[in-house]
Amino acid sequence: MIRRASDTTITCETRTTTETFYLSSNNNTVDPCENLKNSLENDVLSVEEIIEKEDDLANCGGYKFQPVYGVSTPNIGTRTIVTYNCSDGHNWSQGDVKIKDNLLYSVKEYLEAFPPSSSSVESSSSVESSSSVESSSSVESSSSKIIENQGCNKTDFISKDAAIDSLVQENHNMLDSAINAIGATGELKSCIENAIQWTENLSGDRSGYIAKTQKCPDGTTSENERFTQLDENVKQIFKERINNCTDEYSNLE
Repeated sequence: MIRRASDTTITCETRTTTETFYLSSNNNTVDPCENLKNSLENDVLSVEEIIEKEDDLANCGGYKFQPVYGVSTPNIGTRTIVTYNCSDGHNWSQGDVKIKDNLLYSVKEYLEAFPPSSSSVESSSSVESSSSVESSSSVESSSSKIIENQGCNKTDFISKDAAIDSLVQENHNMLDSAINAIGATGELKSCIENAIQWTENLSGDRSGYIAKTQKCPDGTTSENERFTQLDENVKQIFKERINNCTDEYSNLE
């Protein structure tokens, strides 16, 4: 269950729809997903730009191009649109929000609650200082690659479908441990074992992509926070299912 970070009494439901669009025939070899991956991995981007591009990449899969009435007509593509419909009547598009620990933040709220590292600012001042002894052309080249509020580049991209399946398998021992810990048998055991099916609709449509790792301006490499969040979501689903099964069947064993 997703709730608003600013008011946890407000619940939000994830809605997924398919949108049709047209792509001119001379551009039909361009893969929007690959363009987004390349930009996230190589371009110097602000935190806000990265959030927007990662949102687009998460919904990027499923582009299906089909000729319509001959080769000279535009091709049709489809893409998935994710929205969050909240109980206060407010509907949020995925590009306008950030989800963390099942809490929905607007992008502004998220940046206020989790301000980016100051490493980009330190990196900028360091470059400016060291470049003072270089030629003017070198200084200009270096400064052009430093921006305010610079974010971390993303690497090691994987489809959401493969990512979820991988995380489900990695966390499967949680189910086995629960079964052994409570000595579950019969319907209780079957209920817990079937927890995997509750991950089928995880993260909305599975056709997009997600980065597993990130490299920040200070040179450090770590797990991408979106991949970490996806892992936490899988764990949470398993925990909730184990508790639900225990409540429903433990007294019947």
